[in-house]
Amino acid sequence: MEVCVETTNRIMAFVGCGFVGAAAGKVFSERGRSVVFCDPKSDVRGKLGRQGYKVCRPEHLKDVGATVFMISVPTLTIGSEIDLRCIRDAAANVGRSIRGKKDFPLIVIRSTVLPGMTEEIVRPILEEYSGMIAGKGFGLCMNPEFLREGDRAVGDFENPKLILIGEVNPKSGRLLEKEYTGSGFTRCPIRRVSLEMAEAQKYAHNLENAVAISLHNELRMVLLKRGFTDSEINEVFALTAVTAESAYNTGYGRKNLGPFAKSCLPKDTQAFLTYAETVLGMPMPVLAGSVEVNEMMKDLWNPEAGAIRFPERKNPRFALVANKEDVVV
Repeated sequence: MEVCVETTNRIMAFVGCGFVGAAAGKVFSERGRSVVFCDPKSDVRGKLGRQGYKVCRPEHLKDVGATVFMISVPTLTIGSEIDLRCIRDAAANVGRSIRGKKDFPLIVIRSTVLPGMTEEIVRPILEEYSGMIAGKGFGLCMNPEFLREGDRAVGDFENPKLILIGEVNPKSGRLLEKEYTGSGFTRCPIRRVSLEMAEAQKYAHNLENAVAISLHNELRMVLLKRGFTDSEINEVFALTAVTAESAYNTGYGRKNLGPFAKSCLPKDTQAFLTYAETVLGMPMPVLAGSVEVNEMMKDLWNPEAGAIRFPERKNPRFALVANKEDVVV
């Protein structure tokens, strides 16, 4: 029989206290939860300590009595690759902190990681240093954040549009869902999916925002070259937000319907791209990429099956990235 844990009595440790960890911890604290902030930087700990919060160094994490660990350490990009040193260190430290615990501690990854990394990198480190198996001895979830940086982060966490929970097993997901609902997060939808789906959705979220910004910046430069003023361009974009189906139809472009076709989009994308490049001398790499992807989809799309056809589906795993040599202990 599964033991029911009273979530409101469980101490929560926020490992990594940048704007993500700090915002979440502050909101949970305001809602009556026992919270400890853990960060290696003395200035971060000092600021939170002066605000009245309990803080600790990473080496003292095992002494604070926490059974819920929210890991929000940075995953920076070094060169062109994700840097996992901080999350490896955090996983090793949390693993040591839960070793011997019998009350099914819950570890929640809130850092942005690529699809597969929680399962293939973080989980092995946690299991090695805790001596337990994920889903049996401890819970493991991936819970992406959707916060804006700066002063708006606390408000965004307090009033989420969606709480997304990736779970290693249903018990882990149920426990994290109870942590939220037991702390008053009852007004927004809570979705539970696999670890990898949660990781992928976070990147889809960020990439969609990035592409939207770049497309509009690109179009703005072209229209400025044509002689438009900024206020005129702003109005063009505002009107487009009313008329473009992608702005009001949440399923537009997100369903598996193949390349864009019919009479308008293929001819207009190519015509505007050629006009910008040849008449105005302005390259449009985002638009050019859209045309290129559409041509690629024409080759890969199977209209009868309604699916993309790949000659071979592969699911490569991250190789040997969780061994001891990669972890600073």
